[in-house]
Amino acid sequence: MRNWLLFIFILCFALAGYPVSWDPIPESQLSITEPRLDPNANAETIFWKTWLTDRVLGGRQPQSIKEQYLRIKIFNARGVEEHSTIDLVSSKRDLRIRDLQARTIKPDGRIIELENKNIFERTLVRAGRDKIKMMSFSMPGVEPGDIIEYQWKEYQDNFWNRFNRLYLQMEIPMWSVTYYVNPSEYANDYLHYSMNYQAFNAPQEKFEQTPDKFAMVTYQDMPAFKPENNMPPEDQVRSWILLFYSPGGELDPEKYWVKIGKELYEYNSEQMRVDGKIKDKAKELTAGLKTVEEKVDKIYDFCINDIKNYFHDRYGVTRETLQKAEVNKKPSDTLKQGMGDGEDINMLFAALLNAVDIEARWTYCAGRDKSFFNRQFLDTLFLDREYVSVLINGKWRFYNLSAPYLENGMLDWQAEGVQALITDKKEPVFVLTPMSGPERNRTNRKAALKLLADGTIEGSIEETYRGHPGIALKRAYDGKTEQERQNDFIESIQSRMSNAEVSDVQFENVMDLEKPFTVRYQIKVPGYAERTNKRMFLQPGFFYRNSQPMFPTSVRKYQIYFDYPWTDHDEVTIELPEGFDLEGTQTPASLPINQVGEYKMNLSVNADGKLVYVRDFRFGDNNNVLFPVKAYPQIKRIFDYINKQDTQPVTLSNTAMNE
Repeated sequence: MRNWLLFIFILCFALAGYPVSWDPIPESQLSITEPRLDPNANAETIFWKTWLTDRVLGGRQPQSIKEQYLRIKIFNARGVEEHSTIDLVSSKRDLRIRDLQARTIKPDGRIIELENKNIFERTLVRAGRDKIKMMSFSMPGVEPGDIIEYQWKEYQDNFWNRFNRLYLQMEIPMWSVTYYVNPSEYANDYLHYSMNYQAFNAPQEKFEQTPDKFAMVTYQDMPAFKPENNMPPEDQVRSWILLFYSPGGELDPEKYWVKIGKELYEYNSEQMRVDGKIKDKAKELTAGLKTVEEKVDKIYDFCINDIKNYFHDRYGVTRETLQKAEVNKKPSDTLKQGMGDGEDINMLFAALLNAVDIEARWTYCAGRDKSFFNRQFLDTLFLDREYVSVLINGKWRFYNLSAPYLENGMLDWQAEGVQALITDKKEPVFVLTPMSGPERNRTNRKAALKLLADGTIEGSIEETYRGHPGIALKRAYDGKTEQERQNDFIESIQSRMSNAEVSDVQFENVMDLEKPFTVRYQIKVPGYAERTNKRMFLQPGFFYRNSQPMFPTSVRKYQIYFDYPWTDHDEVTIELPEGFDLEGTQTPASLPINQVGEYKMNLSVNADGKLVYVRDFRFGDNNNVLFPVKAYPQIKRIFDYINKQDTQPVTLSNTAMNE
């Protein structure tokens, strides 16, 4: 795998006084020919060392540095393929990679140095105002049995990192992983924060002080991190350490979160300031409306439709317009300009509601796409999403106007079914956000097809996506041209059926805030059905052609995790070739999934002699999206059964020839 090492860098500036040097290589490392930790490993990391330093220059300018040094043993040709080319990827603005050194060491001790001409830097894509940059290099002359090692420094000015994720597992086994941390002068001297650390999915080893005053921790014999299908977020299951700086103080979780909730309320109350212009606009918008729901909906519609989001493709704000825009310091500034970023629009929404005495609070919400929130960890790091909560008829309802494609009452799936801290000047409270059920996340697909005598199938298809499936598609397609949309869509179909001929692709509601994402198209697939002299073998589950089992392995290490509940409904009508009929009845029994959902499939021939396939699958009842490892055998059996039925062919016989 070419990109085995992917770093989204968050530190760095060069630190003078660290000359490039290489650790001695023992004969035992040169001569070893078999993996030490995993007999199936293609390569193993002998050591991975990282030095972290934060310093302060004159004028209280913070600097950060990160240095890394890896040594890897290659055991076979696959290991050569995976590790002969290294890509270092950076998404941080103004970050520079310097002092890259690399070399290959042969088993007899010969050394081949990396030449500078074989190091390449390039910009991959732009992400907003930032660039995704890559430095690539190829290790010289790598063969099975060799050792490769490389080290580099990462630089960034006027920056210090309050939170560092120190990963203890990578894609290959590691004999040793060591972190050296020079506690931040900026945090200690100017903010009076102290350094803390918390291990996740690993023993809480103690940092020891080295002679040069670094805090050092080492973990030995770390297994490879091997992702599994539908597992929890990586940070929830793999081993890592969170290194962070905090002011200390309150250690009782309940008291801590009350304190934080009050402080954040005071801070955001200023940002949601209600002035005369806000009052006038709120009064204008809600004139004649009686219920709280009506007023909230009216103000929501105004903010989401009439106020443009700088950075959202739907609103088409040009770079020239953005350059002329002024910074919004308060909600009335956003109202005056008619545009802002996602936070500005959320602040305006809350201010307008408060102006008509509807209680709206700034709310901090945990996401479940990176890890699962635990209130025992006393820091706001994992409350990384900010929304508006509105009190309607005694219940809190959550809104995020920075994501306009969300349907009413929905949040991004990452923020559904999680803890949210509703700030308050007296009694902040944690509330569980609602999770959208299977019916809200619904995919409907209809196909009207004709099977030809040579096994070709052709016809028209309509697909409709609501809820999270539709939101994801709108976000994926809204910034593209019509031609780009068509190309991407056709490519997605041909990834399943390489010989499919797709034409007349038409998209609807790509940027509509209420209507579901819909696509219609014509398709032709030569050789779809297998033909013999008297029979044809046809897969009626057209939308699952060439689909693979979701859980191919017999054993499981991690929990089973689905992003959100969902419902699929498929209808496929196939006009059969003249003289061919369905042979026998081949409809499986429905499969109820206790407390979770149901799978049903029906196959019949209608009055017109057409084959009709109807499939319904609902999963995630009662918010069941996370299952323990011990449930894996049952989960696997369910999805294996579904995959078998989805891909099961039926037999069509030529009645004329049989006669």
